[in-house]
Amino acid sequence: MTNSGDDTLSFIDPESFEEIARIPIGRNPAELEGPHHLAASPDGRTLFVGISNTVPVNASGPHGNHGTGTADGYLVSVDALTGRQLDWVRVHRSPGDIRLEPGGRRIWQSHYDLVTIAEVLKQGQGNLSYDQFLAKMDSPLVITDARTMERVAELRICPAGHGISFDGARRRAVVTCGFSDQVALVDLDSFDVRRIFVAPDPGEPPVPRYEPYAVAVDPTGRIWVSATGRGRLGLRVLDPESGKEIPDLRIPTDGIPLFGSFLADGSRYYVVTQKPDRLLAIDPELGSVDSEIDLAPMGCLNAHAAVLSPDEASIWIVCEGDHLVQPGSIERLDRATLEPTGHVAVGLYPDDVIYVPHGEP
Repeated sequence: MTNSGDDTLSFIDPESFEEIARIPIGRNPAELEGPHHLAASPDGRTLFVGISNTVPVNASGPHGNHGTGTADGYLVSVDALTGRQLDWVRVHRSPGDIRLEPGGRRIWQSHYDLVTIAEVLKQGQGNLSYDQFLAKMDSPLVITDARTMERVAELRICPAGHGISFDGARRRAVVTCGFSDQVALVDLDSFDVRRIFVAPDPGEPPVPRYEPYAVAVDPTGRIWVSATGRGRLGLRVLDPESGKEIPDLRIPTDGIPLFGSFLADGSRYYVVTQKPDRLLAIDPELGSVDSEIDLAPMGCLNAHAAVLSPDEASIWIVCEGDHLVQPGSIERLDRATLEPTGHVAVGLYPDDVIYVPHGEP
């Protein structure tokens, strides 16, 4: 787990459900650098961690809040057996999500860069066409070779890119565009980019209506987008062929929907909301919430993600805590009954959890 508020990684034993190690991560021990999201190599030997160079609360300047830092971030590789940091690659401001593409050959890293949007707006349109003006707000997507840590490609995709998911059948990545109410569809081979709106009445930068933040692709290729815009909270589902919203599957939520996971057969989607902290178990065919679990009694504050264990027997819930004093936690629920089976306090402001296969030394 990445603890973005105290620059550590927590290692949890999935069997005993206890924290077995907590190690520092970052380039400068004297500064908070905000490790943000992570991925693991298929063989379990290497972790890939985003260093956002943003910190959680009341920050400005180089280490601003999420999306507002002015210092470039990094991608760091870590030996999963020893915790030793192996290599660093400089990326851009405010790296967001980080995911390995199917097969694990390349790392995809988005950038939730709100500073560029503010800079472009301050400069004004000038002699640019409106399309050129908007294009200057686009944030980068960086693709890195997982073995060599060499950059494969860098694409300007859309304003405030964040959540990443993959459609293996269509060989494309799906990335949310928080400030243009779109998702970007990126071809895994050609890196061609196509953008589609998450709803028929989108806003425009810098005033989005839906603010898509997290995304998941179900086994049929449908794109499930967590819309976090005020007054439009909920899940929006896009058809992979037409690129249009499927209104019958639209699910409004009381809280802010964030990250979720599908069962391998696609029969359920588990996603968390904040304020209130809930776990929703969703039937994707009906577009209905089958169960809604209150996470607060388990000790979860500010739920961030629901991640399935590899055997799909458990759901792991990442809870941020209060970002300042109260540690975050990981909660474990039995997937069949949705009853709590474990609670572990970790570091400050955890924001991601990934299963690491056992790597032989």
